[in-house]
Amino acid sequence: MPKTSKKTYFDELWLKDERLGQWLQQVPKDRTCFRCKLCSKVLKLSNMGIEAIKSHESNAKHRGLAAVAFAAAPIQSFLQPSTLSSALGESQSHASSSTTELSITATSAASNLGVFNDDARTRAEILWVLKIIDSNYSFNSSECVPLLLQSMFPDSEVAKNFSCSESKARYMATFGLAPYLLELLMDKVKDDCFVLLFDESLNKKVEQKQLDIYLRFWNGNEVQSRYFTSIFMGHARAVAIEEDLKKGIESLQKANLLQLSMDGPNVNWKVFEDLQSEIQLENGKNLLNVGSCGLHVIHGAFRSAMSETGWDIETLLTSAYRLFKDSPARREDFSSISTNHLFPLKFVVHRWVDNVRVLETFLEVLPDLRKYTLFVMEKKLSDLHTKSFDTVKSGCRDFLAEAKLNFALTLAKQVQPFLTKYQSDSSLLPFLVSDLLEMLKSIISKFLTAEFAAQLKTCTQLSKVDLRDRSHHKQVDLGFSAEMYLQSAEFRKMKISDKDVLGIRISAKVALITFTEKVLEKSPMRYPLARSISCLDPHFIAQSPDACKTMLTRMLKSLVDAKRLQGSVCDEILQQFEHFMRSVLSSELLQFKPGQDRLDIFLHDKMCTPYPKLWMAVRMALLLSHGQATIERGFSVNKEVVIENQQTKSLIARRLIKDHIIQAGGILQVSITKQMMISVRSARSRYSQYLADKKECEVKERAQMKRKAELDTIEELRMKTKRLKSDIDALHISVKKYAEKCETTGDLTYIAKSNSLRRTADEKKEELKKVNEELDARIEKYKQ
Repeated sequence: MPKTSKKTYFDELWLKDERLGQWLQQVPKDRTCFRCKLCSKVLKLSNMGIEAIKSHESNAKHRGLAAVAFAAAPIQSFLQPSTLSSALGESQSHASSSTTELSITATSAASNLGVFNDDARTRAEILWVLKIIDSNYSFNSSECVPLLLQSMFPDSEVAKNFSCSESKARYMATFGLAPYLLELLMDKVKDDCFVLLFDESLNKKVEQKQLDIYLRFWNGNEVQSRYFTSIFMGHARAVAIEEDLKKGIESLQKANLLQLSMDGPNVNWKVFEDLQSEIQLENGKNLLNVGSCGLHVIHGAFRSAMSETGWDIETLLTSAYRLFKDSPARREDFSSISTNHLFPLKFVVHRWVDNVRVLETFLEVLPDLRKYTLFVMEKKLSDLHTKSFDTVKSGCRDFLAEAKLNFALTLAKQVQPFLTKYQSDSSLLPFLVSDLLEMLKSIISKFLTAEFAAQLKTCTQLSKVDLRDRSHHKQVDLGFSAEMYLQSAEFRKMKISDKDVLGIRISAKVALITFTEKVLEKSPMRYPLARSISCLDPHFIAQSPDACKTMLTRMLKSLVDAKRLQGSVCDEILQQFEHFMRSVLSSELLQFKPGQDRLDIFLHDKMCTPYPKLWMAVRMALLLSHGQATIERGFSVNKEVVIENQQTKSLIARRLIKDHIIQAGGILQVSITKQMMISVRSARSRYSQYLADKKECEVKERAQMKRKAELDTIEELRMKTKRLKSDIDALHISVKKYAEKCETTGDLTYIAKSNSLRRTADEKKEELKKVNEELDARIEKYKQ
């Protein structure tokens, strides 16, 4: 007979024990378990009875929590029971059973008397979870918080009933707050147009590529870009990215997708084309195209320009940083001879323009670097045999390095204001093309004659000119600092040849031309829709109303071609635009400041109510994204929220909550509504359902793997039977062959060989019989 384990049941007398009663609780509807209030755990009594409780009490973790919990006596212990009873009144004993039936006045009175309010506890727990995520704490950090709060605030009913262990904090965030916030976000987007932003980066903790998806949509009178979800993958091929994007937005209406905002790799353009074709096939609409991220284009163009010079500044700056990184001895040696105690900063290869401070610092430490390399070569400092030192030594010997670095710095500073301005989430596309044009005009003026450069006033004119035509060139301007260095007395003492200086000027001109060509080739300037949206620039409207109307006509044509607007309303839109330009004061338009004021709010207030048809078109134009700055900032958030051994579901939840906190303006600005509290209270049941579904999937997966293994075994047995039959047939042929040879030659050795092969064939037949029996048995078992 199999042994049956004897169960023991919870005895309520245990609660009367002075020591155990401080932390022991009975589990409702399950007498085979007990609950520890300190550890927030439910444990089995098994067949041990009270010994199981005593065993848990002796646990080191429990003892530590008990020491903290009972270090301070609660305020209630200083009150006599009779005094407390008279203060609260007789109604307190019935408060828990009739809370839902109390009126608002009675509830308020009960709260004043100290009756515990469950909403207050839930609110406190939500705020704590928000604090965990906002401060990038791990969920484990909430392990002893309930007891700590009880010790700090012994007279607080909220602290007394606060319960937010590590596991509860995790499932509150993942299955309570995150689903609520996601639903809140989807409610704002589901019936309206939206823009999809996506980009992927390597998540080193998960060791997968993390594809972040953001949504850009109208929220009231302003445009917002919000984190939506993340997809984790291995290969970042176009087909995989497209499938993951569709999976990520399957809960949204694809027909409302207005634009796909992305950076410029070919794989992303393939995704754009495939998704465009699918939407066109399903809904007859096209995606609006204003090109890839303008910020990425600028960074890429700058890097290409520096590569064309052949100066290899990138390697020099990287080597200078690595030479002193994680090397206290070298840093001490360098500090001993340095005049300013600075060290080379880290150079970011894929963000050339963001390295302005890196270039400035390197120029400051360059004289000290020359002194340092000289001391090393003279054996005054310890000798270095590293590639980084060899590169720095070679760079220090180049006395034209100051001119090269100052030119790179001048160009970077010329581009940096544009990049800084377009780090915003607000609607800046109407200013993008004009700002790019102004930036390129200032750059081409460095190598083109003033008369010729003045003729290039529009994007079209600039794109048609051959910048490499030397007939319009002048001596290139390297920038103030570089020119001053080349004219300095110190430089003249070095006796650098005019040929070398000319070589720098030629290389600098090539860099400027390359930068301009790359921007013209890949930036939004080359897209008609991006150029025509400039008609929404308030300054442009005030200064050139006729040109604005022409550009609005082109913008409407793009919207009609994309099936986003009916052609029949375009005349009315143009009429309303003319009326808008006449009715709004020029001074009011000129007072608008793009860096400070939001264009979406400004035009919403001016157009939404008086010009509904015009606003319908303008609303779509303002929604279009000018770049990937938002999603790039999200990569930094990813690094902050990710922790070791974190599940992807938990990471997505933390990102959603973090984004909501940032958007609200801080934890205390987050609106904790009744619906949020209901969602949080349902988190435990969702978590349990998730675990049940996960377990069911694992069971199914194991069953499928078992069936697959069984099928593989059956297939292997079938192959084995085929091999055995083939072997038997071959043996029979050989047996017959040797018997015939014996008859013709009279050599009896052939008979011996024939008999040996016959016995082998018989053994194979027996083996075949066993294999067939096993095969039949496995097939029968598989069918069952």
